[in-house]
Amino acid sequence: MGIIVDKITAMKRQLMAYARKFPAQITFLFGLFLLFLGGLLTLAGGYLIVSQLVLWLKSGVWVSIPLLYLFTDPLPLLVEQFTVDELQRVVDADGRFSNPLHYIHTLRTCTLVPSFSSWLVQPEEWVGVQVLVRWTLEVLSTSFTMITLGIITSGLGMFLSAEAEDELNELEKGE
Repeated sequence: MGIIVDKITAMKRQLMAYARKFPAQITFLFGLFLLFLGGLLTLAGGYLIVSQLVLWLKSGVWVSIPLLYLFTDPLPLLVEQFTVDELQRVVDADGRFSNPLHYIHTLRTCTLVPSFSSWLVQPEEWVGVQVLVRWTLEVLSTSFTMITLGIITSGLGMFLSAEAEDELNELEKGE
């Protein structure tokens, strides 16, 4: 346990040494931005869980949303996972605000990394790495990842804002 605390303390010192290169006001505003961004990520992850729950209540079919769906077309994977009857119930329960697959499809159509997507589906090289990356993306839930990243980002934002606020208070006392 002591090793982890030492590592976190060292990371905190490194982060603050880097943050002190910028004016305290900028660091404070950046911390608030990270706090806001983290809150949005956390809310979006929570919304995804709620929309999955609503879809399940409507159709009786639980549709998990792994990270892989953000990078590849989920339809072939869903066809492998469910029977035709189950898929039909999911499609029939299609409501824009309650069907997470609608948002996954929307995100998928504006992907910024089409070469990564094609490599995930049909790799021509680095096949072993593709297997590991694809497995990781299949295992990790999109909602869990969004909530986790949101909490980490918010924590970093709170830390930066608090440290910058302390520095601003010291500067104010020194004047």
